[in-house]
Amino acid sequence: MAVNIPMKTNTNGAAAITPEQIGALIEAPVREASVAFNDLVSTTVTTDSHDYRIPVLLEDPEISWTGEGEEIIPSDMEFDELKVTPRKATGLVGISSELADDSSPDAQSQVGRSLAEKIIAKVDHGFLNKQTSPNAPKGGLGNLVGATELVTDLSNLDFVADAISAIELAGGHLTALIANPADALVLAKLKESAGSNKPLLGDASEGLRARALGTPVLTSRHCPSGVIYGVSRGDIQTILRKGTTLVVDRSVWFTRDLVAIRSIMRVEFGVPVPARVAVITVQAADGS
Repeated sequence: MAVNIPMKTNTNGAAAITPEQIGALIEAPVREASVAFNDLVSTTVTTDSHDYRIPVLLEDPEISWTGEGEEIIPSDMEFDELKVTPRKATGLVGISSELADDSSPDAQSQVGRSLAEKIIAKVDHGFLNKQTSPNAPKGGLGNLVGATELVTDLSNLDFVADAISAIELAGGHLTALIANPADALVLAKLKESAGSNKPLLGDASEGLRARALGTPVLTSRHCPSGVIYGVSRGDIQTILRKGTTLVVDRSVWFTRDLVAIRSIMRVEFGVPVPARVAVITVQAADGS
């Protein structure tokens, strides 16, 4: 993540970081660590436009068995569209002048980590929780209307089988589960049978993540406790608008000898077929 950032701006102005440096310092860490950008969760689309339109197929074309030499009868395809407008996620940090002027890779990495963590938190919270603010994204999983609703007490993995079936019936394919670490811990403690010490999810060291019925289990502290999402990556789009900015300014906290670093990334989410997402509510064994 080490890049050569022109931190030494004059006190009367601000300096913008080059697009290449922004990519190394902000966009790459966010794409790597954010659940919303995870390849198992969504398909990332980059756009130059203010709005992005996702086509939604309302009616499949007719496919017929046709004899050799017979005329093929054309059929109409009916489309709608889902308009997505990327929303602005911002991060602002203050660092000491000594750190800003330090050209070592470690110093640059500290700056990058701090900014990237703020952006990741904002993006993933917007993706996984219901958003009511007019400035927040509205296309995330927490705002879906028409998603597949399931219930589990986390005593077994039947809910995963239910999610696989429901999402496939809707035309999708379950590619990952997203859970709060507290709920994922309950799953991790499940054993294959009474008296066994072998985890039902398998040995996480065998792969990047633990798996439930073959489905990767991803965790995020931004996922609401008591809710597990089942997602179909081909049916969720994370829209990233080009033009992420990173600006350095020494004048904001002049009396404290701090350098202000501000980052702006515009992101929104699109789920054309909500039924291909499972929202699984965790209930106690007594149904409460």
